[in-house]
Amino acid sequence: RPPPGGSGPPSTAVREAATEGVALIQGHILSCSNLPGPEVEVCNPLVKVLYVSPGASSAAAGGDLFRCKTVVHVTDCPPDTRAPVFERGRFSLEIVPAGAAGWGELIVACYDVKPGGGG
Repeated sequence: RPPPGGSGPPSTAVREAATEGVALIQGHILSCSNLPGPEVEVCNPLVKVLYVSPGASSAAAGGDLFRCKTVVHVTDCPPDTRAPVFERGRFSLEIVPAGAAGWGELIVACYDVKPGGGG
């Protein structure tokens, strides 16, 4: 949980929880680069941060595409830009390890949102 105001170091309670085997991941999506060039008429970038819990074997599930993903954060979507700077980029996530299965994975994915909401 981010501290009040959404920035700064984690609270004492969060730091104590981390010493008991809970990980706190805080991040900030600032911008994107190397997005499609002039060959793409409109570029409306959006970034999603996804979490995949441990034990979701990609080989057994048929590859990364079919693993269960939990949306942790979605940024704002600056209209028609190839060098976006995101205003709502801060996120945090607490993770409890699943024993020998480990901590899981974070996936950061950039999407081009089409007019009308399609991806």
